[in-house]
This record gives sequence, structure tokens and C-alpha cells, in this order.
Amino acid sequence: MIDIEKVLLVGASGMGMVPLALYLKGVGLSVEAYDDNFKEPIRTILKNRGITVLTESVPLNKPDCVIRSSAVNEKSEILKPWLKTKVPIYRRGDFLAKATSGKKVIAVVGSHGKTTTSAMLVWALKKKNFSFSYLIGGMFLENSILPGEYNESEWVILEVDESDGTIDSFSPEITLALNCDWDHVDLYKSKDSMNDVFKSLFERTKDTIVIPKGSNLEKQTSAESGKTIHTFPVKKKLKNYFKNNFSAVCAVGRSLGIEFDSHCLDDFPGLARRENILFHTNNRIIVEDYAHHPTEINAFLSRRRNLFPEHAMQVVFQPHRYSRTHALAKEFADELSIADDLYLLPTYAAFERFNSNGTVECIMAHLPPRLRKRAKVYSDFKVLCDSLLPH
Repeated sequence: MIDIEKVLLVGASGMGMVPLALYLKGVGLSVEAYDDNFKEPIRTILKNRGITVLTESVPLNKPDCVIRSSAVNEKSEILKPWLKTKVPIYRRGDFLAKATSGKKVIAVVGSHGKTTTSAMLVWALKKKNFSFSYLIGGMFLENSILPGEYNESEWVILEVDESDGTIDSFSPEITLALNCDWDHVDLYKSKDSMNDVFKSLFERTKDTIVIPKGSNLEKQTSAESGKTIHTFPVKKKLKNYFKNNFSAVCAVGRSLGIEFDSHCLDDFPGLARRENILFHTNNRIIVEDYAHHPTEINAFLSRRRNLFPEHAMQVVFQPHRYSRTHALAKEFADELSIADDLYLLPTYAAFERFNSNGTVECIMAHLPPRLRKRAKVYSDFKVLCDSLLPH
């Protein structure tokens, strides 16, 4: 653990930062958290755990270091005062790697399914009374357990994110790699560059690598002599992703000497924005999901179509990041074609600058004629809702 007592978290309402705040408070640090868009229940969760939630970026006490989320640019005005005082400023992932360097890290990586699989693993291990700390990038439904927790244990479960390059800072004890699709195209210019990042992580893994059987990841682990390689079976159809995630959880359990039975996740509550049912009657179901990559859209929509083949599927979609939309516009259109009706919202920029080549209209150009004629782009979510209300 880094030798500090007081930290300031900037961009602290994101789902990478919230579990970190909870973890650091559990360690015993004084934690102050700032964001210009704190919402419930996150604000209350942090306050109830003794974390100071700030309404402006000036902390009550001078911190020993500042930790910024990936949404806060290193040149942000918020950070300039700390640059002048030479207070260390860390990216979230880099800090987390340093903070857990003395622990046995179970790293969950992959282009898709990290959050859900990590949450399933946490839920299953808690039922076995296994002692560990964890940081999960999602909220458990009904706040059944918190997304981050510190315990006096040598083990810690982390989602290790490849999106900002900080994956290179980690050297896990156990690495669970779920898949590797080309994504985060602003950082990785080809699938080969992403494969190289995963290969390097496998090289740095100290003991055990867990990968899907028959996947391209198997080839990358073939040269890892002296390490234990566990594989788990996967069903090829993407709609079976929940079963595949559970297979991965069981494989990690076996690497820890723990066997999970088929009912250990019967009461798993699920996560916010992961196939979250918002409304359900006999003839209408409204479901929310964070699917933001063509592979994830295929998995989500295929599963819903399989569960309710008689239902008309009306899809509202907002692309995430201009760079991803530009690179994968045709693939997005192909997968969204599963829908019967399509309602589109402008590309969410995240921290990217506007790029006309990555607007949602670029996806429309690749839609099949039946959808292209009826699909419409709405300026924002309220305008879309108003248009759907009966007049």
C-alpha cells in the first residue's frame, strides 16, 4: 500500500471511482470525493461510509495524493492547483495497481462481461465465507452489497480495465481473461495491439491463468511455462453469456480450491444497467443494458429475442464514444438489425471531442432498408420520451 493518509478523488461518481473510495475508506484513509454530477444512491452510499462528498473541487484537508478518473483529463483545470504544489496525481488504474501490489490480485479482464463476472465471483465467494477484498465496476441491484469492500485478507478481486492502458501496471496472482475483441479504438489501432496487451498481462501473471477453452487466448498462453492454465467451457452462441460467465466463475473457484454448485447464484441480484428490468407486465417489458459494443448488443438482443420470440422488439440505442462508433459503424448496424423498430440518440462523447465520422447517423447509413426508413435520431432522451407518449 502507498504510504498515505489523505486522498482526494476527482471524477468520483463514476463506477471505477466509487468502489475505490469505499476500499480506501476501509483501509483507514481519509477520503474526500469530488464530482460535478453526484447522483443518488451514490452520494448517500459514500456519505454513510464516512467519505466526505464535496460540492466543489477544493478539499477540506490537503491530500497526500490526488486520484483522477479516466473522465478527468490530465490537463483539467481541477488538477492545476495540485500540479503547482507538487502533490502526486495518479490515474485511477495506476494508483490501484500500486495500492494492491502487496496483495494476491485476482484480475478479471476482457472486452465484455468483466463487471458481471466479477460480481458473480464476489457473490459466490461470499457464500463460501472466503475472505477477500474487492472492487466491482457496477452497483448490485437493491444495493444488496456494496461495489467495493476492504478486508484484512491477502486476496483482492479487481476488474482490470484495458480502456485507458493502466492494465500494463498490474501483475496479478490469478488472471481470468473472458475474451478479447477489438475495442477502445482510440488507444488500440488493431486487434493485434489488444492481443499484445493481454499477452503481456499473461506474462506478468504470477501463478494461474484462466481462459475460455478453444479461444484465441489459448494460443497466447501456450508459452507460459511454469504457470497453471485452467480453461472453462463456453457455448458459442452469444445469448448464452450468463452460462459462460458462470463457467468462468467456477474455473476461478477451482483455482482457489473451491467448488461452486449450480445453485450458488440462484439469489444473485444482478447489476444495474446489466439486463435490468425496469418495467414488466404481461404484454410489455422494458429492459436496460449497458451494451456498447457490437458483440454485446448481439448477446443482449439475441437473448431477449430467444426469451420472448412473440414480442415486438423496440430498441433505443445511444452509441458510446465517437472513436468506437466510427470504427465499428457497420458492425453496430448489423447487430441492431435484430430489432423490429429502432430509436437512436446522439453519440455520447465521454471525454472525446466531437467527430462527425463517429455520429449516430453513421450507423444509420448501414442499416437495412426496412429499419433505415423508420429509424429516427432524437436530440435527447426527453424528446424521445415525449414523442412516444400518446397524444
